[in-house]
Amino acid sequence: TACEKAGRVLSKGWTSIRPGLTERDIHRIIWNEYVKEDMYDAIDITNVTLFMCGTDAPGKWRLVSTPFYDRVIKEGDQGFADSGPTYKGYWTDFQRSFYVGKKLPPKLADLSKWGRDAYLNTVRNIVPGMRGCDIFKLAEKETYRQDWNQAVPIDFVGHGIGLLNHEQPWFSPDDLTELRPGMIVCVEVGCFGNDLVYFGNMPEDIYVVTETGLEKLGIDFPLEVYLCG
Repeated sequence: TACEKAGRVLSKGWTSIRPGLTERDIHRIIWNEYVKEDMYDAIDITNVTLFMCGTDAPGKWRLVSTPFYDRVIKEGDQGFADSGPTYKGYWTDFQRSFYVGKKLPPKLADLSKWGRDAYLNTVRNIVPGMRGCDIFKLAEKETYRQDWNQAVPIDFVGHGIGLLNHEQPWFSPDDLTELRPGMIVCVEVGCFGNDLVYFGNMPEDIYVVTETGLEKLGIDFPLEVYLCG
């Protein structure tokens, strides 16, 4: 399936991240894997790897999508990957955070755990009949539960997906759409560093809505901040 293919690509790409390679090298590895999986029909708007904060200076954040950079990866770099390519018209959308090094700094280790737990507690409590606004409130509660300084970082915590990357329903404060069995949705919840030194952790996966809750599709990758190199 599209989700299984994207999961294999993500695993291959992230296990390739290490000091000494350039950011462009990592993009090239990931794109080569996408081509091997025949996932190249809408590559122009896919963010495969975004190095958000390097070791150049604390709080020096930047998006890396296009153009790619020839900056050499160093220990202490961090970032995340979001979205994914299509397969035969069907979209994928996964998100994971990573850190280049042998061990997470203590603050990032906290954010890694908080983001994972807020995400899992949200996913495990979503059931058919809930509205998008109900799911947003649930995620907001689980985020605050981790640390009172935390807040939902964007104006939604999930969305539908299929022939478009983002479809109804939106898990946002004003969405009244009810969740129904058979829907395909993404859930994205996390915790972030308010001081902009560490990015944080915001997992995202694709689920099918069942009669009793959510069933994850196609990817088996750690929900914690991934150690690279």
